[in-house]
Amino acid sequence: MSTQRRNHRFARSAAAGMCVIAIAASACATSTTTGSGDAAPSSTVPDQNKIGGTISGPADDPTPVDGGRLVVGIEAEPEGLVPTSYAFSSSGHMIASAVFDPLATLDADGNAVPYLATAIDPSDNYQTWTITLPTGVTFHDGTALDAWAMKAIFDEFLMAPGSTANGILDEVSELRVDDELTFTYRLTRPNGAFPSLLTGPIGWPFSPTAARAARAAGQDAGAAPVGTGPFRLESWQPNDRLVVVRNDGYWRQGLPHLDRITFRPVPDEQLRVESLLTGAVDAIQSLRGPTIKKVIAAEAQGFVAHTHAGDDASVAVVNVAQPPFDDLRIRLAFAQMYDPEALAQVLGDDGLVDISTQFFGVDSPWHSERVAAARPRFDPDAARSLIADYVRDPDRSDGRPVGSPPELTFTCLTEPSLIEVAQRVQRFAVAVGFAATTEHVDTAELVEQLRGGPETEPPFVGALGAPGYPKQIQGGPATT
Repeated sequence: MSTQRRNHRFARSAAAGMCVIAIAASACATSTTTGSGDAAPSSTVPDQNKIGGTISGPADDPTPVDGGRLVVGIEAEPEGLVPTSYAFSSSGHMIASAVFDPLATLDADGNAVPYLATAIDPSDNYQTWTITLPTGVTFHDGTALDAWAMKAIFDEFLMAPGSTANGILDEVSELRVDDELTFTYRLTRPNGAFPSLLTGPIGWPFSPTAARAARAAGQDAGAAPVGTGPFRLESWQPNDRLVVVRNDGYWRQGLPHLDRITFRPVPDEQLRVESLLTGAVDAIQSLRGPTIKKVIAAEAQGFVAHTHAGDDASVAVVNVAQPPFDDLRIRLAFAQMYDPEALAQVLGDDGLVDISTQFFGVDSPWHSERVAAARPRFDPDAARSLIADYVRDPDRSDGRPVGSPPELTFTCLTEPSLIEVAQRVQRFAVAVGFAATTEHVDTAELVEQLRGGPETEPPFVGALGAPGYPKQIQGGPATT
């Protein structure tokens, strides 16, 4: 969701979610971005490539106004902003969309279409994809955006050992330069959906010149990202603020309208919403139902809530490579043991979103009623029976003695509502026969657990979020 003061305006793009002031992604709830006009002057631009959403309250004057500054309170700042080294949270996507442009974005029907690229053309068998770049576009440091830059990004950074993009690009055997503004991805197998990958981080071109210089100096390129986006990085004071300023040479004529955006990390949910309501910030990004409800309740004071339920679903992520979740009985018992309506009430999201049954929302062209009907429902008796069968099995995968309960550790962030969710999940688990515990970690630790790395065997550990619960996930550019 997002809100803004009615008597001031700010630039906004709901273009598939990686927006400066728009919808963001979360692992455990719906999303909100909110704004007031008290902290700084601001301007408004009509939505670009909007994928969906509703506005609660009267719309502001949509006429663009050049100039102004915006202060945005975010849930957490990213570790870094280079697609090869970091996993991007909702806040990271929001900031990255100001600095980078994706090669492709999603249209209103969910199809990947050219954005920074001018054409994306497949071969007859969809095993090669040829990308055409625009003429005259440069990165913020003056480096030309051309096919040779894209090849350097691919060869030297995206496919480098330890890159977080390796797994996503495992089907790409080569990036071939065809001419100055044309290059081709050669795949190991046909993939008609390949352009959708270019809407995400691997499709965000960054300056190879700047990345090489940082590497040579032993520095982190993610601390000083250089893209082609509507804003360029001016300064970054960790744990305080990240400031981006207007890219005067932006390739989209007339954009952006704002002069400056300041992102301020405010991890405490209550403090973040109070910062908005008192005018300390113009806008906030929030993923928590109680905050959303507070902002909606403040509409009488001049706030407007922009909401979007999103396509994806927040889930409990389990490590199926390790016992006991390598056993189908345990996974099915886990799916049947909890009551999603109860979790919705704990999170404060009841009345805001529907319970998710799959990755795609009911408005998505990929939503499946068959999947919705087949999804396991809350059935603690069935879960208890499955666990009892596992417990009696002398060949059970966890190697524990017959009769001992399977062990489960549920990990979540330190946000109070999520801790309460974890405790509720723990109670559900114990009630059906798990020996369940909880642990609470910060965002960086949780991302690291989920992502794993070369030193982790298997390369994935951890669990995340509230099972079966909707979240926001979209991908696209910001043009504020």
